[in-house]
This record gives sequence, C-alpha cells and structure tokens, in this order.
Amino acid sequence: PSGSRNFPALKPATAARTSAIMSHCLREGRLITMTAGAAGTTLRFMPPLTVSAEEIDLALTALEKALVDAS
Repeated sequence: PSGSRNFPALKPATAARTSAIMSHCLREGRLITMTAGAAGTTLRFMPPLTVSAEEIDLALTALEKALVDAS
C-alpha cells in the first residue's frame, strides 16, 4: 500500500492490471478509483468524507473481487 493518509492507494504490478482492477471496481462494485503515478500503476481510493461501516465493507468486497478477477 502507498498513498497519503487521506487518499489510500494500492500499487499493482502493471498499468494494465491497475486499469483492469479500476474498471472492474467501477463496473461491478460501483467503487470509484483512479490511477496515479508516472507509469499508471498506482490505484488511488477517494472515499467520501462520511462513510458508514456497511459502505466500507461493500467497497472492500468490491476491491477483493476485482483483485481476484483481474489476476
């Protein structure tokens, strides 16, 4: 993991995998992320200022599924 305290980030191995994870999160989990870094290999999370525990669980489930499916 990388990123700042306010914007957590994950760094998959390649830009293609990062893009696949980002697309899957948006399409399947309605989780909005963005790529960052010069090579586009960092996946940044932009959570809202207020978020419930249930919403965090949904986001983590969507991310976990995207990481498995994009492997």
